[in-house]
Amino acid sequence: MTSTFPAIRSSSILERQRSAFTRMFGSPTSWKVLVYDKPGQDVLATALTVKELREHGITLHRMLGSDQEPLLDVPAVYLCAATKENINLICEEIRQHTYETYELNFLTSIPRLLLEEMAENTVDASCADQVTKVYDMCLEDDFFTLTEGDDMSLSYLQLNNANVRDDEMEALVNRIVDSIFSVFVTMGTIPIIRCSPRNAAQFVAEGLDRKFREHLRNKGHSLFADRHMDESGSFARPVLILLDRGLDIPTIMHHTWSYQALVHDVLGIRANQSSIREIGEDGQEKVTQVTFDKNDLFWHTNRGNAFPIVTQAVQDELAACRQKEKEINGCLESSTGDNAEGLTSAISTLPELLKQKSFLTMHLNILTSLMKAIEVRKLDDLYQLEEEVMNKKSLSHPILEMIRDEEAGTILDRLRLYIIYLLDGTVSADEQRQCEDALRCQGCSMDALTFIQYLQDMQKAHHQPSTVQPNHAGSLFSLAGKTLQTGASFWSKSVKALSPTYGDLPITRIVDAIMSTKQDDLVSNYLYFDPKRVKPSKDATRLQQQSHNFEQAVVFMVGGGNYTEYQNLRDYCRRHEDKHVIYGVSQLVRAEEFVDQMTQLGKMLRSRNRI
Repeated sequence: MTSTFPAIRSSSILERQRSAFTRMFGSPTSWKVLVYDKPGQDVLATALTVKELREHGITLHRMLGSDQEPLLDVPAVYLCAATKENINLICEEIRQHTYETYELNFLTSIPRLLLEEMAENTVDASCADQVTKVYDMCLEDDFFTLTEGDDMSLSYLQLNNANVRDDEMEALVNRIVDSIFSVFVTMGTIPIIRCSPRNAAQFVAEGLDRKFREHLRNKGHSLFADRHMDESGSFARPVLILLDRGLDIPTIMHHTWSYQALVHDVLGIRANQSSIREIGEDGQEKVTQVTFDKNDLFWHTNRGNAFPIVTQAVQDELAACRQKEKEINGCLESSTGDNAEGLTSAISTLPELLKQKSFLTMHLNILTSLMKAIEVRKLDDLYQLEEEVMNKKSLSHPILEMIRDEEAGTILDRLRLYIIYLLDGTVSADEQRQCEDALRCQGCSMDALTFIQYLQDMQKAHHQPSTVQPNHAGSLFSLAGKTLQTGASFWSKSVKALSPTYGDLPITRIVDAIMSTKQDDLVSNYLYFDPKRVKPSKDATRLQQQSHNFEQAVVFMVGGGNYTEYQNLRDYCRRHEDKHVIYGVSQLVRAEEFVDQMTQLGKMLRSRNRI
């Protein structure tokens, strides 16, 4: 790594990942084969297209372990997880002389024992094995996740599973440590570390502190380009904030109203792709795959906006595109030899215009699908009511009535509403009994509530708040007649055009308190680690005296996160232009998936209590 920390502000984490791949692939004039495992494939899928791979000289790409005829005159580049199984497969391909040379790149640090085993197997083959550090899945310029799709290995369920052995839990924590370490290798800097205490975040923080220290002791092989920092201070260094999902359950349960978060919650997003499902005239389900392209200007401009604003924007943009297309066609039809310059301009403009028009048509289809889901499931009513509960406003509708209304969304929608209400702490014992009886009569499992009660008991024992309340100022939201106007042709009159209040979620309040070094009770007991100090502090709870604010932060949610938190942090950075925040999660999780995880944890608790 040669880049220095000041460049981080102008170079996004996704751009750095793409730069790492460019260096990894080498000269584009040299043909090569790319070999990857499933995690490696997932990482590539969000960073580079097949066309871009070809531009880097990749003429063939294949899955590690699949059958392959020898290509003795072609070099191979490998990208995979550092597992014993992968090492064995790579060594077997080396022994069989499948390729001319072998450049090995691992997603995380390779354990010394595996490195030694690989070295022993490759000495006789005389291959060049270069190990490069890159990190896991990067979805946005400033958002990354360590798992993707159906991978539950770093989920909240696994990290809180009482049946997991100590050595298995240690392996999970080490995987998170290795991945976050690789993020900072790519960034080229060593952070100050702050973390919430007495939970999984603390274990990760302690592991990272040890790993950074071990690396710094190896003076001859530094992966960090931070020579501009002195050994005693923290000038220009970022802060890594490690949080545990259990500190804020309501945000992950909350029905949302911004575009990207709605797509993820309702339709699902995996590796920047989603699916639109609709029933055709023949009664058969039709599934349309959509991809959120990095060149999609509408997506990057509107993904964080409220749903009603986006519905109006897509129609305005489509109308503008059609008008430009009409003007270009008119120019082409009336062009003469005297207007060669105008003709050339029209021809060069048309392809990009048609590309953006296709993106807009895709978004129109997505928004139409979302509108149907909002109307059928009453997601606007659920969103409004949850906002009122979370911000302690007077309720527009009794919670018990909404829960009893079986047309108010799915049973999981109503359970999500009740969980938020329960964690708010204002529900009476009688209302709690009535709400849970109503859910039980509708066939809803109570196991998720069993786990939440256990979590609250544990947090009380450790003197931690059961949930951190969001911070909203001013009015909660407005109806279309006040601040939002949407004339979208597909807008349903039964759906409210709500405008959300842009206040800070708990994660954002924590980030602000730490980056601004405020003396805030919210983070007063958060632990502090500085791997660059010669001796680790004996009392990690003692905040070191700092005379400056942090400009750069990486906040990582152990146990999973979502696009709602990501967007809230982006909004915070827009209001504070001197600050830059990167958001990372162990798993990108939808609310329904998280309810299922808590349900499984509740079942384990019941089973354990019966023994």
